[in-house]
Amino acid sequence: MKVDSPANYNERGDYLKRNIMNIEQQIIDISEAPNTTIRQRVDGLLELDRDVLDLGKGATREAIKMSKKYSLKIYKAINKLDKQTGKLLLNHLDG
Repeated sequence: MKVDSPANYNERGDYLKRNIMNIEQQIIDISEAPNTTIRQRVDGLLELDRDVLDLGKGATREAIKMSKKYSLKIYKAINKLDKQTGKLLLNHLDG
């Protein structure tokens, strides 16, 4: 079975483009996960952010721009769950 991962694409940006809906759905799924604490949800969102930002050395400007866009969405979702952590992340997000 072929796994949908960045290794299957020429560039990480292509992977992000193909998984736009998947990333947005993951943000929603993690934010609304039943039977989880707020801390577990925030940790899950931060793990997703780590995966989105893992571009490697040869990342295109488009891929970098797209990953920052998703980081902003993730940080806004964190802000809805935990105002203190969300505000800290949003204030330190580089533009």
